[in-house]
Amino acid sequence: MNYERIFTFGCSFTEYTWPTWADVLAVQSKIPVFNGARAGMGNPGIACRIVEYDQKFKFTDKDLILVMWTSWTREDRYIKDNWISAGNVFNNPFYDKNFINKYWSWDNDIIKNASSMILVNKGFNIGENYFAIDMLENDEVPESSWFDFYRNALPTGPRFVEDYNCFDNRIRDRHPDILNHVNFYNEHVASKFGFDKVKENSIFHKWQQYLVGKLDIKQSDNDQKIFIKSYFDKHRSMLSIR
Repeated sequence: MNYERIFTFGCSFTEYTWPTWADVLAVQSKIPVFNGARAGMGNPGIACRIVEYDQKFKFTDKDLILVMWTSWTREDRYIKDNWISAGNVFNNPFYDKNFINKYWSWDNDIIKNASSMILVNKGFNIGENYFAIDMLENDEVPESSWFDFYRNALPTGPRFVEDYNCFDNRIRDRHPDILNHVNFYNEHVASKFGFDKVKENSIFHKWQQYLVGKLDIKQSDNDQKIFIKSYFDKHRSMLSIR
C-alpha cells in the first residue's frame, strides 16, 4: 500500500536522546513521519496520545499507525500543559510512597494497561503492535485473575530484542543504542512494509561509531546525556521526523 503519512507512538524505545527506530523510519521511508511517543510514558498515556493525534490529524486509511507498547507499573498524568511521564511508578520522584500505598495495585495496573491496548486496537487500524518487553511473560506480574481475564485479548507482535550493550558498554544506560534500533527497523518494519532497509556505512552507522569513540564510562550519567543531546540537537534536522 502507498501510505501518505506514518504515525509512531510509544515510550523511550520510540523517542529518546538519540535516534530510535522511528527516526530511522523517517529517513528510510521518505514519507512524513509524526512521532507521538514520549520517553517514560505508560500504555494508558500512549493510548491517550493516539486519540489526541487522531483528533489533530484525522487518521485515514492511507495512514500507517505503528505502536511500541511499554511495560507495566507506569503512571501518566497531564498537569499544567504537560505530560508527567517518568517511567516506573516505583522509581518515579513524582509519586511518593503514600500515593503508591493508597492508589496503586496490580489489579488496577493490569486493568488500565490491558484496556488501553485492547481499545486502541479495536478503535484504530493499527499497522503493527510492537513491544518494549514481553508483556505476556513478564516475571514481575503476579498471578492475577484479571491478567488471565485479559490475556487472550491482548495484542501481539514483535518485541524489541533484550540482548543489547548500549554503545559497546560506553554508557550506563539500559536503552537500545542506534544500531539496535537500525536492526529492529530492518527486521520488523522495513521487511513487513516494504521500506528501504538501512545499509552498511549509513549515517546511523557513522553516528554510532562516533559516539562509541567519544563516550567515556568515567563520565557521569548526566554528562553523557548532555553530550549526546547536544550532538543530536545539531543533527536532528537530518532525521526528517515531526
